[in-house]
Amino acid sequence: MIKRIFSRQTYNGYHLVSFKGEGEDGPVGFFKKLSEKDEYGFMADDGDIPQCPNRGRVNSMGRPWGEFIYVPSLCQKCIWVYTTKNNEYNCLLLEKEKINTSALVCGSE
Repeated sequence: MIKRIFSRQTYNGYHLVSFKGEGEDGPVGFFKKLSEKDEYGFMADDGDIPQCPNRGRVNSMGRPWGEFIYVPSLCQKCIWVYTTKNNEYNCLLLEKEKINTSALVCGSE
């Protein structure tokens, strides 16, 4: 049976949601919880998915593992930018990896 897992921490008010069970496990995106539950646990609000606030205006470079954000840029003050373990900047909306909320540069819980 597939199970929907919501992260305990929130990132700018959104939970990182993963599926566990059949198929590939891993994060699928950021969602807010709805008060109703289904057979998989809490339901995700599909209508409230965070989008890049600076889409089309940021300098980004394509790489095999995603996009890396140049700094300084509009992203420097974005609530979705976080610092990696290598002290680089990356976008949480693109990366979707497990991070600590304290790694967010301008975000909040």
